[in-house]
Amino acid sequence: MITPCSHKRSVRRGSLLLESALALMMLVMAMTLTVQILGAAAGGRRGAERRDRALIEVANLMEQITARPFDQVTPDLAKSVALSAGAKRSLPSAELKVAVADSERDARRIAITLRWRARSGEWESPLVLVSWINRKGGRP
Repeated sequence: MITPCSHKRSVRRGSLLLESALALMMLVMAMTLTVQILGAAAGGRRGAERRDRALIEVANLMEQITARPFDQVTPDLAKSVALSAGAKRSLPSAELKVAVADSERDARRIAITLRWRARSGEWESPLVLVSWINRKGGRP
């Protein structure tokens, strides 16, 4: 014979099991979501670090080129410019393009374009830096 007290214990035990299973399921979902958010944040951080590295590299190259005398800044010089070893390591499949073009009033336009592949394999938007130098040693 089932007494009312033992029936309540059985219902309570079943209810406790159900609540525990639901709590465990919610914990697993929360942990999964947390791991996905942390992964996305880490990917964004790596992308920002690569962009910062590219910016520093392009700025250094531009500084090296514009520090030269006007007559040495030629398209041949542009062909000889290369990325540093550190930039090659940190920017996958990086492509550097340096263009030097004459312009009016004894000035030259220097354009440096750097692009690299993201973790997904697609090209990141390129980083472009443009500067002008003139024969008198300053910028127009």
